[in-house]
Amino acid sequence: MTYEHQSEGLSTPVEEACCGTECLVQPRFFHGQLLTDADLNQLLSWTESKFRLQRSRDGWGVVCGLELSLDPEHPTHVIIHPGQAIDCCGRDLVVCEPMSFDLSDACPKEECVEAPYNRWGRTNGETKEDSEYEKPQTKISSPSDLFQGSQVLDLFLHYSTEGSDSQVGLGRGRAGQGSECEYSRLKETVKPKWEYARNTRVEDAHRLAEFIQAYEVKRTDNLNYMQMARTKVEAGVSLKTWLLEGLDAQPPRQFGFVRDWINALENNDVVNNIVPILFYKNMDALLAWGRCGCPSCDPETGLPVGRAWLQGPDTPGSNTCRILWVSDQPPYRHELHSELCYPTLPGCVNLAPYLWQDWETVYKSLKDQRVMIADTPFDIEFKSPNWDALEQINKYTSRITDCDEPGKSVPIQATVLRLGQPFGSRVVGFS
Repeated sequence: MTYEHQSEGLSTPVEEACCGTECLVQPRFFHGQLLTDADLNQLLSWTESKFRLQRSRDGWGVVCGLELSLDPEHPTHVIIHPGQAIDCCGRDLVVCEPMSFDLSDACPKEECVEAPYNRWGRTNGETKEDSEYEKPQTKISSPSDLFQGSQVLDLFLHYSTEGSDSQVGLGRGRAGQGSECEYSRLKETVKPKWEYARNTRVEDAHRLAEFIQAYEVKRTDNLNYMQMARTKVEAGVSLKTWLLEGLDAQPPRQFGFVRDWINALENNDVVNNIVPILFYKNMDALLAWGRCGCPSCDPETGLPVGRAWLQGPDTPGSNTCRILWVSDQPPYRHELHSELCYPTLPGCVNLAPYLWQDWETVYKSLKDQRVMIADTPFDIEFKSPNWDALEQINKYTSRITDCDEPGKSVPIQATVLRLGQPFGSRVVGFS
C-alpha cells in the first residue's frame, strides 16, 4: 500500500498505482447498435472494476478456509485447503479443491535431497509391513535443535487465469487474421508462490518510526517558519508580500480564507494578526501532510497465507529436505480487514486521523478503542492569540501515536483550541 503524505521525511507514493482508484466506464447499449467483442469485454471490465472496489470498503485478506497442512505423502509439500480470499487489488481468490504445493525448490539440490519416505515413515510404494522407519543419525535433545539451519518461507497466493474451451473464430483463417482458435472461457485460479521470510514486524516498526520522525520534521518546519516571521516583524519587514509569496509556493489545501484574509489587510494589520494567520497556515500544511488516499498496490503483490519451516542441509543430523512446521495463523496469514495508510503496530494507535476533529468526537472514538485519554483536554482559548500561545500549541502537540507500555498510568492529553464560529472546538495535537 502507498500513502500520500506530502513530506520529505516519508517515502514518496507510487506515481501510477497499479491497483488504485480508477474511473468507471459503464457500457451503454441501444437499438440498432452493432455489438463487437470490445463492447462485451467492456461490460465485463466494468463489472470487474465495480466488484474490486470492495477492497476499499471491506479490505483484503483471507475470508474463509485456505488452511495449510502437511502433505502426509510428500515431506516437502504443503496442502492448501479450499477457501476464499480477496487480494489487494480486490480480485477474488478461490481455491475449490485441495492443492499440494512443493517447497523443495527452496532447498539447494546439490546439498539437500528430498526424504525418500513419507510422513507415515515408509517409502512411497511400500506397504507398512515392509517399511523401515528412518534411523536418526544424530541425537536431538529438543525440538529446537531440528530447526537450526532450516529455511523459513512465507507462502503467498497470486491471482491467475487459465484459458479453456477453444473455438474457431469465424473468418479468422485468412492471412493476417491471426489464429483460427480462441479461448472462449477464462478460469480464475490461483498460483501459490514462496519467498524467503522477512521480518514484517521490523518493517512495520520502521514505517511507524519514519512516520513519527516525519511528523516531528513537520512540527519543526512550522516552528522555524513562525520564528522567521517573528524575526521579520521585529525587523520591520513587510509581511504581506512575504506571506502571499509563501502561499503561492504552497497553496492552501483547505483554508482558502487565509489568502483572502491577508489580501484584505494593510501591512500593519497583517502584523497585528500574524499569529492567527501563521496558525491557520501551519495547520493547513499539517492537515495536507496527514491525509490518506485510497489504498493501492502492485498487482503482483501476493496474499500471505502462512509460513513454513523447511529442513535444510544445515539441520543437525540430516541432509534430507522436509517441512518441519507450517503455520497459517496471523501474523503469517493476512486475515480480511480494512487497512488505512497510517502506519501502526499491534497495541499502537496512530493519532493523525484525529487532527482538526471535534473534541467530543475524538474523545468518544479513542475511548471506544480503549485508549487512555484524559477526560479534560489542554484547553486554549484562541480569541486573542500571541506568540506564547503558538509556542504552547507546539509544546502540547508532540505526540502522534499512542502505544501500550508496561506500567503505563499517565493518559494522553488532547490539545483543544476554542476557535469560535465556524470551527468550534478542534483537536490540534496530543501530548
